[in-house]
Amino acid sequence: MATVADVELLLARARRFQARILAQQGPGASWTHTFPDGITERYTIRGLQSVENLEDDVASLFVWAWSTKDHLKELARTRRKSPQRIEDLVERTPALRLLGDVANALKHLELRRKTHSGIVPHLARPAYSIDGRNLKSVQFSVGEVAIEPDSSEAVEISYPILDQAGNVVGDAIVLLGAALSYWEQELAALR
Repeated sequence: MATVADVELLLARARRFQARILAQQGPGASWTHTFPDGITERYTIRGLQSVENLEDDVASLFVWAWSTKDHLKELARTRRKSPQRIEDLVERTPALRLLGDVANALKHLELRRKTHSGIVPHLARPAYSIDGRNLKSVQFSVGEVAIEPDSSEAVEISYPILDQAGNVVGDAIVLLGAALSYWEQELAALR
């Protein structure tokens, strides 16, 4: 049986994942890009967490955040309230429907049944942008560009969620924050 303390612990874990995602700090984010002429360049932004760590944390948070739904349904039962209230919240909340579809796609590697959102979403790669006024240095060498911002806060990270046609339907980082807020509100209502 789920208790308020159990769900609070789960949400605290989810918020720690979110804090790591938002903190961004690490040894550097690095990736390669191959241009149409076949030349491959490596890009590194110093002072950020690695792209792989960001992707892992975001994927983990999607799965943890979506699993909160089942814990809230169980808590509703223990509080003698209908667990359907949680399903109803998901149905009327586009962010939670999208959360469920992305989490299930990550967990199962594909969506095998009807989606909550009516689309087949997937995560694109994170995208980074830095205002040139916030650069400490940019170094060019053969096959590599190393960028050092004034601070990790000077770097904006977007994490697009795409539909099956490649259209952006949301941002993973924004969506996850909203989803956690919805779950926290529902936990408060079940106390």
